[in-house]
Amino acid sequence: MSDLNMTADAVTAARTLSFRTLILNRDKFLGQRRHDLRIGKQPGYVAEEKSVNNTLLFIQPGYGPDFAKQKLTRAVDSDERQMDLRRKNKTRARNLWRMALLTFSEAAQVSLGNMDPDDEALKVMQDFADRHQVRLLLVVAHRDETAIHYHSLYENISLAGSALCLNASQLSAEQDISASHFAHLGISRGVLKVKRVADAEPVHKTINRSVRQLHRDLPIELEAKKAEVLSAHERLAELEAKADEHEMRKQEIDSAAIKVNEQAQELVAFFNKLKADSMMIDEKKAALLAEAQRLAKITNQLDDWREELALADIRLAREADYLGELRAGRDHLLRP
Repeated sequence: MSDLNMTADAVTAARTLSFRTLILNRDKFLGQRRHDLRIGKQPGYVAEEKSVNNTLLFIQPGYGPDFAKQKLTRAVDSDERQMDLRRKNKTRARNLWRMALLTFSEAAQVSLGNMDPDDEALKVMQDFADRHQVRLLLVVAHRDETAIHYHSLYENISLAGSALCLNASQLSAEQDISASHFAHLGISRGVLKVKRVADAEPVHKTINRSVRQLHRDLPIELEAKKAEVLSAHERLAELEAKADEHEMRKQEIDSAAIKVNEQAQELVAFFNKLKADSMMIDEKKAALLAEAQRLAKITNQLDDWREELALADIRLAREADYLGELRAGRDHLLRP
């Protein structure tokens, strides 16, 4: 079981478990046993150096990892004969075996911490066998995969001679029963599939998959998520580049705005100076107008004076003529 990169979201998410079961034929049963007991070559997702941490919680004589192939074959043959003898319907296919898998949500794994719920898991597997009257063959805890989980194997023909067949309602009930053994640890069953569908959860998330399917599908899904993350990082890089570009543009605009503001202040100062100069010019114009009016009055007065001088000149001329005449007459009277 590899170390889990637990997030804060996982801590606050639902702490749930999942109990799944599947009918097997002989070949799949033997293959599942080899996988459960780590016999022979294992899939790549198994961390073999951690397989020593796995725990064999229960094993029937004849099915343990230390039994040679010949002894195992004899044990399987013997049990199949016994199931054949007691089963009522002799025409059914020879799917005489069953497996069960107990897994936990990420939040449940966080809540468990370093605690190994082996006792609770064993009770789940034994309870299933007792209630359905099927023979429990082995229970093992795997700690050398992605996360801790539990496998179990059963005979699928009950002691009463009937094949164990579970419908959807019964399988749903198994979730509640399994969760009851973990209630004291704060772990419950998962949300009902019908509610998850009603809540618009993607269909692929509501379908239970085997560990083999999960290990087959998860790398593909992981690569898809990596591609999404890479695309998101690329998009983020584009947005950051645009943000930098916008920031540079903003700085340019701010710089231009400062210059425009300075120019506006200069224009305002220049306008105020022009306004002051205009007022000064208006004042000078008013003074010049007043002076022009004063000069016009003086000019009119000078004109009057010129007329008076002209009239005086005329009078003086007349007086001069008259005096000339008087002078001439006096001289005539005085001549002998």
